[in-house]
Amino acid sequence: MIRLVLLLARPFRAVSARIHSPRFWRALYGLLASPRAVRAAAALARRDGGDVLLTRLGELFVWSGWPHQTRGWINLDASRFLRRVRREAAGGRSPAAKRPALEPDGPLRVGVLGAFSGLLTLAREHFEDAPEEVELHVLDLGYEGRYARYLEPVVASYATDDLAEAAAGLDVLYVVARGREVDNVLDQARTPCVAAFCTGSDLLHHERVDFHLYPQPEADYLLRDGALFCGTSRARFGDELVYPAFFLYDRGGLDPAKRVPWVEREPLVLVHGSLFKAASEPFLDAVLPLARDGVALVLMGRAGEAELEVVRRAARRHGVGDAVHYEGAFSGVRGADGSRDDPGWQKLLGYLRRARLAPDPWPIGGAAARVEAYAAGVPTAHLAVRFDEAAWGRRQDSLLEVEALLVPEATARTPAEYRRLCERCLADEGFAESVAAAQVEACERVTDARAYWLQLVEAHRDWLRRVARPRYAAAR
Repeated sequence: MIRLVLLLARPFRAVSARIHSPRFWRALYGLLASPRAVRAAAALARRDGGDVLLTRLGELFVWSGWPHQTRGWINLDASRFLRRVRREAAGGRSPAAKRPALEPDGPLRVGVLGAFSGLLTLAREHFEDAPEEVELHVLDLGYEGRYARYLEPVVASYATDDLAEAAAGLDVLYVVARGREVDNVLDQARTPCVAAFCTGSDLLHHERVDFHLYPQPEADYLLRDGALFCGTSRARFGDELVYPAFFLYDRGGLDPAKRVPWVEREPLVLVHGSLFKAASEPFLDAVLPLARDGVALVLMGRAGEAELEVVRRAARRHGVGDAVHYEGAFSGVRGADGSRDDPGWQKLLGYLRRARLAPDPWPIGGAAARVEAYAAGVPTAHLAVRFDEAAWGRRQDSLLEVEALLVPEATARTPAEYRRLCERCLADEGFAESVAAAQVEACERVTDARAYWLQLVEAHRDWLRRVARPRYAAAR
């Protein structure tokens, strides 16, 4: 049976990708959301080869761009279905009962669950600068054997073991991670409210999550009235409570007040971050023609040989192979004192102080890399996602949108406009300086720790009001 399902999956994917009828997608996604479909798929997943089945289905239907986008776009309906199937197939869970939700009589007591040494956010200063409305407790999962003990002096408590028990007496369990360890904590948690901060465009599909903070909508999934709305099916995604939010970024030691002016910079284009994003031929076709007449293009970040070969091949095709340079990887992992001590990071800082342009790749753009460019004063062109009705269910050039980072002056609606923005940043000092100034304002917003924690406080207050409504409580 598993072999038959896999045999039929690929042709079904190809045929269904040509269908744009919202009625068809409402019916299909409604089927995937049904308990009967989850139980049936879980029964298959328990057989020999079940893990292979679910992995292959994920590759075909979750991360492939199916039905109408390109690879890197996440089909949230398919993702939720497979997540529920995995949990149903695993079985044997006896979730702990949550404590009743009550209005806090003091600061909101928040247990923050994450792997902090490996995060590009939630550094020591983000906890130090928290407002008096919250009392923060760190529940550290560890990252590759490293723990963020540098947080211990600046939080109300710090724990690395028995994390569900450590959170039991708090008001909110705030999740900034995912994976099996997180599931185990959530299954055992007695905390009245579980809030998930989405570090990407997917939700944390766990039945004990009460609400999500969602900073990065994607093409065909948009926020509407406290929930996600699916443009493909023209229907509400589900009962998940979802609030708009912004991600809290780390400037990495960069001070916008000390940014180098355009006139002192070099004719240099910098692309940094996870370079699988840059290994996109449409993006490369837009930026590689810039690497002429003395302009160099430098790439830094994690990259496989296949990704680098895509860049080299495109550079040769554009006749700019000698002007394109890969300068290695860098790491944002923090040392024992909480600082970034990687030599590659120091090298990157040097390029950020020299470059005149740091274009944001597409179809999958950056976020932390954009903030680093904003803080350093490097203009950054961005290709926006369309959320208007005419774009629903249609293929887009750009897939993901970090709305808090939008700078209108440097945001394009088409690839041609994107290319013109890049050219102007390299050649027009006045325009480049105006973009850099607007980016600094955006940088200030998304590095404001007080505002970051207060968005959680406000979401929790709204959730409490909803919980008090009998109709909402029954639905949950």
